[in-house]
Amino acid sequence: MYDDRVGDETRRLASVSDAALVAEIREALIAVLWCGDAWRAVLPSTAERQDRARVELLAALREGLILAGPAASMHELAVMAAPVLNPFWPGSAGAAAALAESVEMLRVVVMHRLPHIRAARAEAAGRGATRP
Repeated sequence: MYDDRVGDETRRLASVSDAALVAEIREALIAVLWCGDAWRAVLPSTAERQDRARVELLAALREGLILAGPAASMHELAVMAAPVLNPFWPGSAGAAAALAESVEMLRVVVMHRLPHIRAARAEAAGRGATRP
C-alpha cells in the first residue's frame, strides 16, 4: 500500500512553482554575494592564489546576475551557481564561515531541492495518469 504521507509530500513538492524556485535560487545566490563581500572586506592584500580565484568566481557570479537581470530562468541561475559550487570554501570562523555556509545553502537549493522537485513533478504526473 502506498503511504499517503509520501503522496502528500510528493504533491507538495510538485506544486512548488517555477517562479518560487527562481526566487529561491536568486535569494541563495544573493546571499552568497553578500557573504562574499563581507569575506572579501577582511581578506588580506596578500591573499593566497585560491582566495584570489574565489574572489574572481564571486565577481563573475555578480556580473552574470546583473547581465541576466530579473528575467533569468531557473536553468540560467543554476548554471550561474555551478562554478561557485565546485571549489572548496573554507569556513573556519567569521566572514569565511558565513560565506561557506551560504555556499552550502546554495548547494542545497540547486543540487538537492531542485532535483527533488523535478522528480516529484514527474512522479505526480505519472501517478495522476494511473490513478482513477
